[in-house]
Amino acid sequence: MEAALGYYLATAIVIYALFGTIAALIAWLGQRSSPVLWGVSGFLLSFLPFIGIALATVAMAVAGLLVHEGVLLGLLPALVFFSVNGFFENLLIPSVMGRRLEMNAFLLFVAIVFWTWLWGAVGAMLAVPLTLVTMPLLGGIVPPGRVQPNLPG
Repeated sequence: MEAALGYYLATAIVIYALFGTIAALIAWLGQRSSPVLWGVSGFLLSFLPFIGIALATVAMAVAGLLVHEGVLLGLLPALVFFSVNGFFENLLIPSVMGRRLEMNAFLLFVAIVFWTWLWGAVGAMLAVPLTLVTMPLLGGIVPPGRVQPNLPG
């Protein structure tokens, strides 16, 4: 269980660091001031599902509207940021986490939906660790194969 949680945290940090780097690049190309700060905020806010990325996207959109005169030019980096995040959260992260943690990507998706439904944003943040802890516990309770009764006779 400890190894699985360690792999999860290490993999999440690497993926979110990559996303933070891409966010800094998007901010730099979109002529935002302090692109490194945008990258660090993209990295840190990625750990807060839904809320963190929504805050970062809104902040990038507001900053773009304040810097540029055209609405499309001001909102373009925020739209690209949001699209890249959608790719990361919906395709890349479940695929990488599923392979790295030997967990089915569909099971990972169902776990995130279930824990989000149960506990909201906190459940979404803790979905993978809670599932990683629950799987060995269920493996110890539920027999791995078909039970053969030992009947007399």
